[in-house]
Amino acid sequence: MALISIAMTVISANAYGVDITVNSLAASAATPLSSAELTGIVVGNTLVHKSQSGQEVIIYYRNDGYRVFKMGARRFEGPYEIKDNRRCESSTQGGLVCMAIYRAEGGQYIVCDPRDGGRCNWTMAVENGNSRDLQ
Repeated sequence: MALISIAMTVISANAYGVDITVNSLAASAATPLSSAELTGIVVGNTLVHKSQSGQEVIIYYRNDGYRVFKMGARRFEGPYEIKDNRRCESSTQGGLVCMAIYRAEGGQYIVCDPRDGGRCNWTMAVENGNSRDLQ
């Protein structure tokens, strides 16, 4: 399946029976965003992540290498870094998690979290600055 087809269906992938995986993206010759591209969209901005199950995670990536995020009513803060074409951050469960992010259509992105068993279950939108006033 071509990347364009995957990108077009990513937001409603379950409705179309499309399972977006690291392998399907690789088979379509898709490449994750580069470290420079990631730095441009991540640092100083708010990223809104939505899972296929409807969970929403809002994260503000400060310029000092720390992120502040909300999951429901819970607030967290922790370090992050961009390296090797991945966004890496300390997990609330412990350890470092490095995610590949792919560009999709309509200003959306596909996020592949290695904890999801090879599936890319998250979409992401970029909001300029600290749009949700996360402190």
